[in-house]
Amino acid sequence: MINPQGECPAGWAGGVMKLRDVLNHDRLLLVSCHDCNSKTPLDPAYFALRLGVEHTVEDIAPEMHCPICGSADITLSAHSPLERRETTAPAARS
Repeated sequence: MINPQGECPAGWAGGVMKLRDVLNHDRLLLVSCHDCNSKTPLDPAYFALRLGVEHTVEDIAPEMHCPICGSADITLSAHSPLERRETTAPAARS
């Protein structure tokens, strides 16, 4: 997960998370609103096409607003829906 300053966690190359890193690791941008408590995943490809893959997440954070309530009081992070899925298969019905 990217912290609010856009810095990479341990194990990621470099010091600042770029859109290229988010795309290469098959992650989504996650907008977490502090006003309405919503969490909305966004595709980073739109931002990469519009701004270029070398832009940092920190660069686009000031432009972002909550898609639900419109608040600018948000935290932008990286999110992987695959990592959140449970690895156990559901029990078969008899």
